[in-house]
Amino acid sequence: MRPMILVVDRASSDRTNWKSFLVNQGYEVFIAGDEDSAIRECHLLQPDLIILHDTLPEIDVLGLCRRLKESPRNELIPIVLIERLPNRGIFLSDGMRAPQRSGELAHRSRKD
Repeated sequence: MRPMILVVDRASSDRTNWKSFLVNQGYEVFIAGDEDSAIRECHLLQPDLIILHDTLPEIDVLGLCRRLKESPRNELIPIVLIERLPNRGIFLSDGMRAPQRSGELAHRSRKD
């Protein structure tokens, strides 16, 4: 079974590129385009990693992190924030500034 990653981002070329890159790295990738679908998909899929973009206009990123981590089923799932602003959260497992290099995203998505 391939590791699962949930990417939370609006429809964009970034999202398409991330998905293609991660699939080519051997991950099973699922997409959520809004807060409610992110919560629902995370609960159903129990992904190994969540990649969350911080500039989604319809999503309160820190609120979404809180909602995800409130569930005991989700509290151990790491979240990587792709950020365009300085790191604003304490719920994150990791973060990196955009635009990111594909190699950096691959490194951060690997399990040790």
